Amino acid sequence: MKKIFTLLAAAAIAVSANAQGTYAVPETQPTDGQVITSVPNITMTYGTGYKENKQNYLYGENSDSPFTYYTQGTANVTFDADGVPSTGAFYEFKPEKNGVLEVAAVIGNGKEFFVMDNGVNMPITGYTLIGNKIDEATGEYPIVTPGEDNKLAAKFYGLIKFDVVAGHTYYTYMKGSKMSFYGFNYTVSDDSSAITDITVDENAPVEYFNLQGIRVDNPENGLYIKRQGNTVTKVLVK
Repeated sequence: MKKIFTLLAAAAIAVSANAQGTYAVPETQPTDGQVITSVPNITMTYGTGYKENKQNYLYGENSDSPFTYYTQGTANVTFDADGVPSTGAFYEFKPEKNGVLEVAAVIGNGKEFFVMDNGVNMPITGYTLIGNKIDEATGEYPIVTPGEDNKLAAKFYGLIKFDVVAGHTYYTYMKGSKMSFYGFNYTVSDDSSAITDITVDENAPVEYFNLQGIRVDNPENGLYIKRQGNTVTKVLVK
């Protein structure tokens, strides 16, 4: 173990927050490439190919949640030469400060779902899916876990929650289908640009994932995601 002084942007993000904003999809459908700047410190951009938004209260008609309409895509996502979404029903986020993003969404069952961070799909341990129906046994909203193939066994309504780093670009999308989108909550972390004393474990176990976010025990020739402690990098294995 050794200690270093570094910017918090390079380390795990604290969840305590001092500012939050919300964008809720309105009744009118989005235009291709529409940019949303109404939430401070983050820019969100729509993909392409949408029809009329659908009214469907995420947490019930009597709740005070602002998420009452969701988008309906008409085109599956396509990718550019670097594997980044370029057309279709995807959603891009560019935070200016470290924080926590909660994307309110509808994810179909049996199709691959991904959260991408700077061109690399996160492993399924990189985000949390929180359902919209309270579990009567626990009194809490349930955590839903995708399979290792990034597919869900049942249709999902709820929040996709993950930490974000200032200056990174994030995408949420599905392969072979169209993810629907209610809006998002964005919470800025305390001291997101402050100098912080952080402990780094150089002996933390190393994990490898393929570019679809599936864990690989014995990586062979190719490009992989390497995670060691709080550090995630893209590596070429030869």
